[in-house]
Amino acid sequence: MSRCRCQNHPAYRGISTPDPSWRKRSGVQSSGMWTFLLAKLHIESLATKSTVKAVRTALQNLPTDLNHTYDDAMGRINSQNDDDKQLARLTLTWVAYAKRLLTVAELCEALAIEPSAASLDIDNMLDIDIVLSVCSGLIIVDAAMSVVRLVHYTTQHYFDRIQPTEFPDAQLDITAASLTYLSFDTFHALPDPAQYSLYDHSTRAKQLLARHPFVAYGEYCLVHAVGRPEADLRDLILAFLPRAQVWKQFWDSAAYTHSGRDEGRRLIPPWNYPDWPSPPSPLWISAAFNLVDIARTLLVRGAAPGDEVRALCAACFYGHLTMVRLLIEEGGIDVNATLDDGRYGTALQAAVSMGRTSETPFSLDIDRAGVVEVTVAHGRSALQGVSPSAHEDIVRLLLEKGADVNLRAGRLGSALQVAAYWDHQTLVQLLIDHGADVNCRDRGPFGNALQAAAYDGHEAVVRLLIDIGADVNLEGGEYGSALYAAVVQGHEEIVRLLINNGADVNAQGGNFGREYGSALQVSLWRENIARLLIEKGADLGYTLVGSPLQAAAAWGLYDVARLLIEHGADVNVQGSPFATPLQEASWGDHVDIVRLLIDNGAKVNAEGTMYGSALQAANRRGHEKIVALLLEKGASV
Repeated sequence: MSRCRCQNHPAYRGISTPDPSWRKRSGVQSSGMWTFLLAKLHIESLATKSTVKAVRTALQNLPTDLNHTYDDAMGRINSQNDDDKQLARLTLTWVAYAKRLLTVAELCEALAIEPSAASLDIDNMLDIDIVLSVCSGLIIVDAAMSVVRLVHYTTQHYFDRIQPTEFPDAQLDITAASLTYLSFDTFHALPDPAQYSLYDHSTRAKQLLARHPFVAYGEYCLVHAVGRPEADLRDLILAFLPRAQVWKQFWDSAAYTHSGRDEGRRLIPPWNYPDWPSPPSPLWISAAFNLVDIARTLLVRGAAPGDEVRALCAACFYGHLTMVRLLIEEGGIDVNATLDDGRYGTALQAAVSMGRTSETPFSLDIDRAGVVEVTVAHGRSALQGVSPSAHEDIVRLLLEKGADVNLRAGRLGSALQVAAYWDHQTLVQLLIDHGADVNCRDRGPFGNALQAAAYDGHEAVVRLLIDIGADVNLEGGEYGSALYAAVVQGHEEIVRLLINNGADVNAQGGNFGREYGSALQVSLWRENIARLLIEKGADLGYTLVGSPLQAAAAWGLYDVARLLIEHGADVNVQGSPFATPLQEASWGDHVDIVRLLIDNGAKVNAEGTMYGSALQAANRRGHEKIVALLLEKGASV
């Protein structure tokens, strides 16, 4: 039979047969994860008792709910000698209030950081077992994940609740330690990316991380600095800002391998901002991280001009309303200033993007407490996720301050196009209410808002734009029309909606269409959309880059080829280097399609411009079955 921890504790020596009622009163006989957790924490409490009588007395007063059990654990921590108490509280500060789970090595280095130190004293490093021993069972090492975490997800809830009273300086302490660590003499000469290849620089970065594990957590330093630390640690923060670019390059390089980006180490916002300036000014860093007091200090001191507009765009992008107001009202930044070399050319565009990039939404969820009933994670974001209403308020503020709703700049076109692409219906309506032109011929990949919404499958926004007068056949962008964009992405319901509202099924496809053909040709992999386009009158004989039937024959799409033939497609149409669908199918070894074409009148001896006849094409590729079939059907040798 397995023994519980308390039976092995020195306090239980000499007790050969514990009173059976102890188990009952401590809750060990009950089932369920919560009772197991209670029992574990109770045992931690009982293990401090030195006599049998003390154990019995403690059993009579054990709390029966988690909150009081946690209170009891904190009471034990606070009653330890000063050194153990200080160590336990510092450990809990890091484990409970860090923005992600820390590895054992990271935590041990964090605990060894001394105020104003110039280096890490290895003689100040602690063994993790000592750290665990003073924390009353509230933290554990998760061997499977190689991290230190709180014992249960409810423990995180508890520490979140008591932070204002028990750990009011948590963010201050973490910020101070992180910035002190990053200022160590050891890191004054980080590897210069200009002197190495990406792979070599990444290798050197990883080697440094292996020697100094806490460096990896350093990218959260300014996330912790928001708020009170800005005032209390102003000089320390200001000293770090000029080196932010160097550290950003280091963390970015550490996330790469010879085969590309290591998704296990993605940079957190705003280090991964899509329009990161090089180098960024201290004001830009402050704006991106929402360091309002620091930004105000820089403005008062006369921040060097250069990237104020970029700073405003970054603040708008991340939903920092107070920062946006500060930059406009105290910094005097023009809300209509433009940037032509970035993704977002105006503050309004950045605001309506709501912190999203082409890959992921802004909010980066971090696994904090480790488990919920063993496996379910309790989450918290690195830069606490900004609500949509915050961006709406920023958009309203910019409009109140005179932002031109139709101003176009940057790579993504107007604010309306950006809002439509990201499916922000409320912002689309807000922009329209303030005069946004739904039929503006725009820059950017989509040309107009309707095409942007259609491309990304946002049916509600497409309906909204159509209802307020968007021209469904407005040309522009890489895809030429909204219909073509929807077909490319396979959004059948939007294709149907556009057609029902008058979209031309034969509209040209812009640059994309010049390379890949008509909307019908692009739709061939999606038979339902192809059928819909055919039924609505799509041109079966379009031959700019070959006909739809040639494409179906080349790709081996038998059902689509049959559908096209049933609707009157010319089986002998010419328009590609292979000249006819039969030669395409013969070259591609699509026997069923070859038979289908011949049965429907394809000329077996028609000549092409590249390999001659269908027989020559099949013979060149060694397709014996097709060669035999063509000969059987009268092909000339």
